[in-house]
Amino acid sequence: MIEFTEDDDIVKVLLENMEKKVLSLLYFTAKWCGPCQKIAPLMVELSDKLKEKGDYNIDFYKIDIDKNEEFCDKCEIRSVPTFFIMNGKDLLSSCNGANIETIGNMIIKTFNKFNLKNQLKNKIDNEVNNEVNNKINNKINNEVNNEVNDEINNEINSNNIKES
Repeated sequence: MIEFTEDDDIVKVLLENMEKKVLSLLYFTAKWCGPCQKIAPLMVELSDKLKEKGDYNIDFYKIDIDKNEEFCDKCEIRSVPTFFIMNGKDLLSSCNGANIETIGNMIIKTFNKFNLKNQLKNKIDNEVNNEVNNKINNKINNEVNNEVNDEINNEINSNNIKES
């Protein structure tokens, strides 16, 4: 898990992750928050396990609300711990509280929905590309066939004129 500081450009990181098709889990926390401190080691463990497993395209980020006030204000963070799953600047899901089961379910549900959406988009893109390629190939083939037919007809007509 990476901890953002007030010097980090969080939005830039979120957008870079979006380009790589990696979701961003933002863990909003505070040093004075008891439930935050209780769940912190579980979040690190979950982050490490998911990264080690390699099946989840999601990066975890810790954001101390007292060190990143401007960003937290933009996100309208009102309580901690709060968890956001982001795709770039788009909030896909969120939850509050220190229940690891709730957080885990949110991750799984959001991850599956995100990847299903991407799979469908890729399938549609492939179908559209195939259709476009087929139309282009058909048009090229028709034009080539027409040119060849025109040449053959011209040759036949030319030979017919010579024979007469």
